[in-house]
Amino acid sequence: MICKNCGSTIQQGLSCSNCGASVITASRQMPVASGNTLSTVAIVLGIVAVFLVPILFGGIGIVLAFVAKSKGEQRAGVAVTVSIVGTLVGLLFGAIVGATLFG
Repeated sequence: MICKNCGSTIQQGLSCSNCGASVITASRQMPVASGNTLSTVAIVLGIVAVFLVPILFGGIGIVLAFVAKSKGEQRAGVAVTVSIVGTLVGLLFGAIVGATLFG
């Protein structure tokens, strides 16, 4: 293997013995999540939480959104926001409807 930094031949190891540069290839790096499955599910649950059982659906959406964020999904920030806002709006909507019907 040839060092990309100094051009010397590397016999073994993870670094160049001449310049000390790392020779870790892209195949050894951690893959970045390419899908947005968890984020998409969290967004849907955040929207459902506005109308149905906000503590349940919103809570699950928030948890999934943070899991998606930890996995590096691109839409995780949107999922966190939609899930939290959906939960809060659902709770407010439920309180207004409950006060109107039973108050």
